[in-house]
This record gives sequence, structure tokens and C-alpha cells, in this order.
Amino acid sequence: MVVNVWATWCPPCRVEMPGFVDLQREFEDAGVQFVGIAVDWGGAEAVRPFVEEKGVNFPQIVDPGLAARHFPGEAVPRTYLIDKKGRIRYEHSGVILKWALDDALERLVREGQ
Repeated sequence: MVVNVWATWCPPCRVEMPGFVDLQREFEDAGVQFVGIAVDWGGAEAVRPFVEEKGVNFPQIVDPGLAARHFPGEAVPRTYLIDKKGRIRYEHSGVILKWALDDALERLVREGQ
């Protein structure tokens, strides 16, 4: 699983989102699931238009409190790779580009086979 803590008002979040959409499509058959946790205080009304416009193909949870409880930190975006046993195996604060996340996902998927 890939969990991304993000916000619509965050320019780096907007930069990395298309890569996440591509990676969700590419790794879906390998059992990888992306999940976004949006920290917008404007709620779903702020997030939904962005998600629809960008064609985001993975679930979004709009809950700053959930992000703070389970994935604490100040920076957005924050990205976490979680293995099949529920362990956080990789954590990154700030923008992460598709190629870097692709490499980490490849390693994690190979490990689980």
C-alpha cells in the first residue's frame, strides 16, 4: 500500500499526483493500492474537484485528524510504503517523483513474491 498525505493547496502535491495515478495503474495487478489522505480543511468540497479534474484513480480520505493520528508530521506531501504485514517500509517527506517511487515499489513487490 502507498499512503500519500497531501492537500490541494500544496504545489508539490500537485506535481507528484499524476505520477501516482500512473503508478496505481501500473502496479494494480501486483496488488499495490494507493490511498490519499487529504488534509484540506475545506473537506470533500475542496478535494473532489481536483480529484475529478486530474483523473485520480485511487481512494481519497479527507481527514486531517486521521493523518495526524496515524501518519504524523508537518510536511505535505508525505508518502509511506506499507508492506503486506502492515509495516511502514519507506517514508518520504516532500515531493517524490514517479521514477523514485517506481524503484521502491518494484523492490517491495519483488520481496513479497
